[in-house]
Amino acid sequence: MRALILGLALIIAESADQCPNDKFYDGWWEWAGIFETPKDENYKWIAQKVGGEYADPQMKLVVMSATTSTGLNLRSHQSEAMNTANTSCTDVQHEGVMTPSDTACYTLKFDDSRRETVFMVNAAGASNLIFFAEHVPTEFEDADADDGKHYLQDLNGTDVEPVAQLPDGTGHAHGDVHAAGIGNDPYLKNCVCQAAAFGWTLDCSKKGPVSAAAAYLEANEACASDDPPPTDECMKQYHIMQAHHDHCLHHDLPEDIEVVLHKYEKHYEDCIVKRQFDPDLKTCPEVTCTDEAALEAAVMDLNCGCETTCTAKCAAAMKVILMAHDNCPEEELPTSLEVALHDHEDVCAAHLCNSQASATFDPYDTACAAEASAAIGWGSQEAFLATTLALPLAVFFSS
Repeated sequence: MRALILGLALIIAESADQCPNDKFYDGWWEWAGIFETPKDENYKWIAQKVGGEYADPQMKLVVMSATTSTGLNLRSHQSEAMNTANTSCTDVQHEGVMTPSDTACYTLKFDDSRRETVFMVNAAGASNLIFFAEHVPTEFEDADADDGKHYLQDLNGTDVEPVAQLPDGTGHAHGDVHAAGIGNDPYLKNCVCQAAAFGWTLDCSKKGPVSAAAAYLEANEACASDDPPPTDECMKQYHIMQAHHDHCLHHDLPEDIEVVLHKYEKHYEDCIVKRQFDPDLKTCPEVTCTDEAALEAAVMDLNCGCETTCTAKCAAAMKVILMAHDNCPEEELPTSLEVALHDHEDVCAAHLCNSQASATFDPYDTACAAEASAAIGWGSQEAFLATTLALPLAVFFSS
């Protein structure tokens, strides 16, 4: 019994060291919003007591700038907000100033001696602002009072309303969509079709093009910029890297490619391709996409002590996360799931599983409709032109 108690105590102590209470592992934020701030000035973030007290004595807030005020751009910043909130957050008191940054987190300290606490947001040079908040800001609006105020105002006291918010009324949201991309054309969303359209090949036997794509992104600052948007060549190189990462077996990829992908993914919209079958791996366990608690528990397990060693607990969590990531609707996934997946793909590489295929397949078996070449431009791709011209002949001879 003493040995058992001692063993449990060691496990508990180890878990406490690996998972400090001040670190968020799941979707720490309850609300996010993106706002147009065209004036080169300060704005006011306001928190009021409701019923004589603040909804909470303090609140974490990540403040970022953005070049466009779209819901797509808001969702694209989720992974970055998750990582930023895991850093040390700066305390801000009444009338303190917050400056938008991709690497800073603030803890708003509400002054209990005041009915409202006001924080300044320095929006100089920021045409749009993004906020990720630990609590829904309307919880700090005393709407029934004569002097009740909106949580964000300009210096003239005019309310500033969000262009887009997360979640849209239900639960936490997950983002795997990115700012620069391939539009709404379902044809070009297919990685293989896009590869044919823009002159590259999805080939897991060659690491060189993937390494070259990553090197191109790293060598060109414009590829990690939203203002101006990334160039077409940046987008092409990103999709070369992303498509190979999502499709090829882990040992067929250049080392640490996940690190580069994680750095740039917020700027782009992914193309779609199934993950290749690995005969050395088992099938991933089934997951219930709507079981948010189970998915968040898997994220918690993977983030607790799996940084350098993929234990049995880590491996089990990785399989759940991989299966959910590859198959569940994005809106049903915890915000932090994709972050956890990319952060642990290397250390748990030997413990992945087959999430989408039951046998080896050729991604080029996917039909790329010939008529879609018209959306790309007649004559721009010989393969598409040849296929298009062949269709009438095939119909003629078959008849």
